[in-house]
Amino acid sequence: MERVAEAVATFLFKYPLHLFRRGDLSLAPAFSPALIAAGLGAGLLLLLLALRGVRTATPARDRALLGALRALAYLVLALCLLRPVLLLSSAVPQRNVLGILLDDSRSMRLADLAGMSRLDAVRRVFGDSAGSLTRQLGDRFVLRFFRFAADAGPLGTANGLVGSGTRTNLAAALDAARQELSGVPLAGMVLVTDGADNSGGDLTAPLLALRGRKVPVYTVGVGQERFARDLAIEVPPAPLEAVMSHEVWDSVYDRLAELARQHRTSLVFVNTRRLAERVCRHLSERLGSAAVAAHHGSLAKEARLDAERRLGRGRAR
Repeated sequence: MERVAEAVATFLFKYPLHLFRRGDLSLAPAFSPALIAAGLGAGLLLLLLALRGVRTATPARDRALLGALRALAYLVLALCLLRPVLLLSSAVPQRNVLGILLDDSRSMRLADLAGMSRLDAVRRVFGDSAGSLTRQLGDRFVLRFFRFAADAGPLGTANGLVGSGTRTNLAAALDAARQELSGVPLAGMVLVTDGADNSGGDLTAPLLALRGRKVPVYTVGVGQERFARDLAIEVPPAPLEAVMSHEVWDSVYDRLAELARQHRTSLVFVNTRRLAERVCRHLSERLGSAAVAAHHGSLAKEARLDAERRLGRGRAR
């Protein structure tokens, strides 16, 4: 019987009965209720006046039945004009946002993960939308990526990382991400970096602001915690004397150039300014003038700053 009632309700009212039990009936009339009532009253009055002068031999029972049908027709017309609606409320699941902050400093280019750089490892884990970790996080949260180094900003995908930052400012990164996500339901932040803050910023303020919003911060370390010892003593092939020959100096310059080619950046310390200029000249002949720069107190301020910028941007070897 219940199935029959459900089928009849669906046929007549488009929706089954259980929806009517869950929802609330309301009216959404196309015209004001007072105007509808006035129109129906005027129509009923005209009908009574028209029937008043009608004389018929119809039995009283039939007249009562016809009157009831007319009244029912008026009620159906009034119901249609009032436009009844069924209001259903349902909970729409809301997906929280997860902020992922990725370190984009130069140290991320170090290849200490089985021949893979730290940057490549981050790209592989967070850059592939089909990867297991990204897919699992994406099923539960809306992922918003940020890059950070000396400054911070939004990032489309992890594949956009280049590893060109000169500093790591964790405070600025957290604060920028917090402000960017201030108007969304934030489930947490994931901070992916290979080292500590070296900008001198204070982490207290951004962490307290996130704590006030009850937003947890998770840290993920990238790279090896301990490095193998990379220390060696280089001795020229010829015996050391108070005054070295040109052949010995050439072997020293050749070895310095070879070591410089094996590393990303190298610093050579000497005990005089004159020797600094001489070593710079000989290494420039072997590595190219664009890859070598001298730095000492007798140089002009602009020359020293240029050498520091070239070293900081990875142009000097």
